[in-house]
Amino acid sequence: MDSAVNTIVGQSLVMQQAQAAQQVQLEVYKEALDM
Repeated sequence: MDSAVNTIVGQSLVMQQAQAAQQVQLEVYKEALDM
């Protein structure tokens, strides 16, 4: 049970990091378009 919870928590953290990386890339892309 504990290992399953750890896996779920780990996956959610990875998803959060991936979403944050996508947001950063989008902002950089927008800035590049503005220039």
